[in-house]
Amino acid sequence: MSAPTPETLVLSRAEVETLIDWEDALTAVEESLVAHARGEARPFPTLREAVPGGMVGVRGASWPKRGLLGVKVSGFFSGNRLNGLDSHQGVIVLQDPDSGRPRALVDGNHVTWIRTAVAGVAGTRTLARPDARRVLVVGNGLQAEAQVRSHAWGLAARSPEFEVHAPRDDAAGTKAGAFAARLERHGIHVKPAPDLEHALAGADVVVTATPSTDPVVSAAWVRAGTHITAMGADAPGKRELDDELVTRGRLVADERNQSLRFGEGQALGDVPAAALPTLGEVLAGATPGRTQPAEVTIFDSTGLGLHDVVTAEAAVRRARERGAGVWIAL
Repeated sequence: MSAPTPETLVLSRAEVETLIDWEDALTAVEESLVAHARGEARPFPTLREAVPGGMVGVRGASWPKRGLLGVKVSGFFSGNRLNGLDSHQGVIVLQDPDSGRPRALVDGNHVTWIRTAVAGVAGTRTLARPDARRVLVVGNGLQAEAQVRSHAWGLAARSPEFEVHAPRDDAAGTKAGAFAARLERHGIHVKPAPDLEHALAGADVVVTATPSTDPVVSAAWVRAGTHITAMGADAPGKRELDDELVTRGRLVADERNQSLRFGEGQALGDVPAAALPTLGEVLAGATPGRTQPAEVTIFDSTGLGLHDVVTAEAAVRRARERGAGVWIAL
């Protein structure tokens, strides 16, 4: 009996990092948002379960016209840092849409990092004023760093300026200082902003990337014409913006049902899901984005399994072109 022909491509994190760049990821994410808005692609409901020491989750999506089907299985364990591991761990399984056979196993850590980063800048480029260039990032973790890097790339033509407010920083600004030092290594200058209210008064764009369950940005501090890209609310009870800010501004979601269930849309109460516009609809020209210069716009990025699948597929496509990865028979 002959050995089975290897049919499944395996891509490591190091390989994925070399296979997809900002442009590849942004194209994949924006195309998938439009496909979802048009009913061509469907993200699956997110499953989250608490387990001892952390949380596990499953996200997935189907895009029949692109021949895409897949799921991401991930976990978040804060204790990983003590062992030199990222808190987030994940793997994406791309499946044959006709048989369910696993076509590829792709490391999910870099895919999650970059697809979330470009989703944020997609919201900013679509909804912020054309002249917006002063960017305030609230948060000092890995995703806050990703947002600075993606916005530095995505807004490069505007020569953006960056400030960071690190919640729960000490009087010496140790967290903000360390964050700024990390970004300097990528050639991006970030100025610490210890006074959040003062920093908001001068910002054109605000990116929130915290794990907060209590709102950290107040409507009273946000000036007219500001755009906010809110990245942190991705589970029930998590919130970064206060209720008045969400109800006063023009809220645009990546996925309306997720926004209402566990994003900033939780502030909207019983508002029908159909009343909440999506970024895909704006990109497709089906609904307006910013309607006037003085409007406060908010992009609520809750994260889609669809983005994981299409970004992983982009990596697989590049791997096939370059002969990267390892083929195995399962």
